[in-house]
Amino acid sequence: MKKEVLGILAGRGELPWICARNAIAAGQDVRVFCITDEEPPEEFKKISVPVVLTKLYSSVFRSFREYGARRIILIGKATRDILYKKPRFDLRTILLLARMTSQSDTNLFQYVLQAFEKHGFTILPQDLYLKNMYLPTGRYGKSLSKKEIEDIAFGMVYAREINRLDLGQTLVAAQLSVLAVECAEGTDQCIRRGGELYHKKGAVVCKVAKVDHDKRFDLPVTGISTLESMRDSGCRVLAIESGKTMVLNHVEFVKTAEKYKISIVSCDPDKSDVKTISKICRSAAKL
Repeated sequence: MKKEVLGILAGRGELPWICARNAIAAGQDVRVFCITDEEPPEEFKKISVPVVLTKLYSSVFRSFREYGARRIILIGKATRDILYKKPRFDLRTILLLARMTSQSDTNLFQYVLQAFEKHGFTILPQDLYLKNMYLPTGRYGKSLSKKEIEDIAFGMVYAREINRLDLGQTLVAAQLSVLAVECAEGTDQCIRRGGELYHKKGAVVCKVAKVDHDKRFDLPVTGISTLESMRDSGCRVLAIESGKTMVLNHVEFVKTAEKYKISIVSCDPDKSDVKTISKICRSAAKL
């Protein structure tokens, strides 16, 4: 009996390939459908298929059917600017967008999910083959000042709120003030804007998921590019939500953070008061 194909609709970055590698190791027959022009790694070229995301029906769904992929994981970077920069739509996708009350991330997903399900496709949780990518609760890197701990406690509350409003997952804070909020431009640009505004340097970056986040869509992810944006803009602390924010290559990530003199705090945004953050940060965590 032929194996059912697992389809990975792949955006930018490493995550789709890590997911594909883990799924193959788990015995899955995988096909990767690439929505960007990034070159697939050599080991995946034979199972990779280019598709046009804005041609949801005539390109994406058609390719899924052609290769027998009914179970789908949506993963990798795909910011909303794909809708604005000379997009190529098919007619049915235009009609889908026209029915939306807004084009926020959550609303887009809900409408796309309905279209997937209507056509017989099932979207699976993004972390199905990535359970080992969450950074345990703790402080990684140098100790934090009282000011930095206060900014984490302040920033995590506001990060949760902007996410509730469906603006983004990330904000930059300093001196108990919000300097930048992530919108359509993505995390790295938000970090650069916010960090460069703070003339003293040392701003705090906070990244969270929504309450009761649907794991099929847009789980927070951080990696080396986040650290590079922080280094370039002078940010010195990254606070992420434990158990919800996926971290690419834990060991390399923490080593790079130490090299850039950046501290990482993995914590629960709903328990991020100054006292709790101080307790988490008393001693450095180890991988």
